[in-house]
Amino acid sequence: TTLIITRDGVYISIPNQEIFSATITNFTRERVRRVTFELPIDIVNDVEVAEKAIVAALKSNEHLLTEPPPTAVLLRIEEYSMVLRARAYARSPDYWKALWTAQKQVKLALDKEHILWPVTRQAPIVRNEPATDANTAPQE
Repeated sequence: TTLIITRDGVYISIPNQEIFSATITNFTRERVRRVTFELPIDIVNDVEVAEKAIVAALKSNEHLLTEPPPTAVLLRIEEYSMVLRARAYARSPDYWKALWTAQKQVKLALDKEHILWPVTRQAPIVRNEPATDANTAPQE
């Protein structure tokens, strides 16, 4: 049996048979990890302004590395929003601090640039049809 204590203090006992036959993901083996998160913004925003604000915020984060340089790209366009992907690199021990502070800094940077968050839109439909019991609210 292999015994592991996780970073958050959880004690785990794993039978060796499971370890030898399973895929193991080691998030701390490499010195550097990529920090990635997605940001939906409203479709009416200027995507280039948003990308520049994200990159500037990532560059100013003390927990992120300057090389390779941070990036922000338009990942996909949805019905009411555009989804941007922010990427930067951090030292593995700094990963969580880097992620949390980067998300906060990016949010504040987007607010400063008046980038709107997406909202679902509903269009009112006006029908000109005769009132019947089927399309009229009951009267009390």
